[in-house]
Amino acid sequence: PIIAHPERNAVLAHDLDLLRRFVERGALTQITAASVTGDFGRGPTRAAHDMLDAGLVHIIASDAHGTRRPPAMAAARDAITRDWDAGMAELLTEGNPGAVVANGEI
Repeated sequence: PIIAHPERNAVLAHDLDLLRRFVERGALTQITAASVTGDFGRGPTRAAHDMLDAGLVHIIASDAHGTRRPPAMAAARDAITRDWDAGMAELLTEGNPGAVVANGEI
């Protein structure tokens, strides 16, 4: 399973131990690009950054809904490159998503 936007989930955003247990049991996590960049406010951004720091993020997704919620992928990739590293940014925005589509290893 892929847990979508756990940084915006009232329970998982505040319980990284629970999220870690899900990941240890095989779940993947997908956080929203706009949470990384701060577009959803401080709470989701802090939770997203905590999850990134803890190594609990597998995929960054756009969660785009047309023009009312445009993708923020480039900005999120830039933020991850700046605050973590380029390899992590590539893995979360291209490598792991590509592996999901190809039914490959994460």
